[in-house]
Amino acid sequence: MRACLKCKQYVLIHPDNFISLQIVNKFEKDHARHTIVTMELSEVRDFYTNVEKIKNKSPVKVSGD
Repeated sequence: MRACLKCKQYVLIHPDNFISLQIVNKFEKDHARHTIVTMELSEVRDFYTNVEKIKNKSPVKVSGD
């Protein structure tokens, strides 16, 4: 996985998945001026946030009657 040491965020790398690679590329562009490293998930799981989970959060829709 790739992790940004400044923002405490990470993104998982799935090398055979095109969409995943696009997410990794965007992550690297967004954090280009920060220190980005390749690490094991076990090293950061409890201290960093997965950007894919942040991106996939959507507001709850309330339907009106």
